[in-house]
Amino acid sequence: MRLVIVSVALLAAGASHAAEPKRFGVRAMTALLIADQDVDKQRFKGGDKRDSDGDDLEKNFGIDATFEVPVTGAIRVGGRLGFLRASGDDYDLDHNTFDFGGWARYVFATSAVIQPFAAAGLGATYISADGDVNDADTEASGIGWHLLLGGGVTYAVSPAVDLYGGLHYLHQAAFELEGEVEKTDVTFYDVSYSRFLLVAGAMF
Repeated sequence: MRLVIVSVALLAAGASHAAEPKRFGVRAMTALLIADQDVDKQRFKGGDKRDSDGDDLEKNFGIDATFEVPVTGAIRVGGRLGFLRASGDDYDLDHNTFDFGGWARYVFATSAVIQPFAAAGLGATYISADGDVNDADTEASGIGWHLLLGGGVTYAVSPAVDLYGGLHYLHQAAFELEGEVEKTDVTFYDVSYSRFLLVAGAMF
């Protein structure tokens, strides 16, 4: 009974805060369950393409920021910036990705204190990796694209702040990454990163 009373009190306290849509969001991200990197082929300067290996990603952590405006009562669109850093499991490489692109959310209960939503993002990604592969200094970078799909809930804690929590699937890919292995030019083909991300933060 005490839990029910506390829950009702929280909902009542936040009821007056839910009506005004918040426009800015800042969140921390960490990988949950699946986080891997795939590479299809590689080619050293003057050589032929050959098969290449991907890697599992560890220590995934990042942040993202969004700006959105209401288009209708339920639909909000805007832009998103994101940064993720991870370490390779089999290879001693640090992987960094920077996202910049569009952002959209569909809010299912626009007048409620707790608002479930679906989210999506699409845009460009800058990918870089550097470190050691089989004791060889390796670096590569390039521009690709990303697709984000997810959902979650927001909770209005004040007229100015909503708490944000959710699960995002983020796929990042590039047709080519250019780099060097022990000062020898190399190209990596069809590089991709796939991660399920647990995200938490606030909207203002």
